[in-house]
Amino acid sequence: MSLFSGLTPANAAVTGQATIEVPGFWQDAGNSLTRIAAPTPTVPSPADDNIQPGPGDDLSAPNATTVARLNRVVCVSSANVGYSNAGKETHMLPSALEYEATIEETTHLGEFAMILRMTLEYESAFPDEGMVVWLKKHQQFINDEKTSELLLIETAFEDFVQGRWVPITTDIRYAEEAEAIVQAVITSDSGQTAGRVTTEGAVEDAKLGPVGERGRIVLTYRCERLYSYAEMGLGGVASRQTLVPLALQLPWAAMDNPAVDCRLRASVRAPAGTSRLDPVSNVLAYRDLQR
Repeated sequence: MSLFSGLTPANAAVTGQATIEVPGFWQDAGNSLTRIAAPTPTVPSPADDNIQPGPGDDLSAPNATTVARLNRVVCVSSANVGYSNAGKETHMLPSALEYEATIEETTHLGEFAMILRMTLEYESAFPDEGMVVWLKKHQQFINDEKTSELLLIETAFEDFVQGRWVPITTDIRYAEEAEAIVQAVITSDSGQTAGRVTTEGAVEDAKLGPVGERGRIVLTYRCERLYSYAEMGLGGVASRQTLVPLALQLPWAAMDNPAVDCRLRASVRAPAGTSRLDPVSNVLAYRDLQR
């Protein structure tokens, strides 16, 4: 199995004179990012024998997929924040966002599921006061073809206390400051309460607090079936592997927007024997993904 994630270039035998650069695609090269680029590979096709494509023929590159089928995780959320004494803040973005994706084999050959742990961290503008965060996050299908949903299966709330993260219910400040914060929330008419998650329509409603300097909302999702497809061997080499295309979309903002001060972390774990799709020999597949 191969993943479109955390790309690492490998040595590959390719032919052709022209070089293909894939706009908008970058790969990790130590402490920097480099654009995906490779010599144009020679791919045998019926056109070599003067056979023209007909209606319905697939003209995409080997191992390419479409944007509509791409397994994609997007965090679309907005939060309001209430304090013990200070006024509330609206449309707050997280100060840190973390994705932990674990891909698992299912009981069906060639099919895969995913557990996704999404952590949203919020930092208080008034660390000496208690803070309550009211988060609204859109539910999502795993891809545009809506083949499967990301289902919320677990929620946790954490407070940063004396240099470590602890569950909110074990923090002594929860009991000491709850009344003051609840009164502030009621006065601001935000409708916030502490430590609760509800789902209405296509929106998940999570309420965290009270916390001090920083607080976390940890959402765990399961996708029962990721889109996958058989890998096509290149250069006459047969392949029995399965490709699982996966994208973790990170938030972005203009450089002059305070929201750019957001720490990001993403990791992907997969079954033993997993390899990454080589972006050199499969440069055409990455190019066609944009179409």
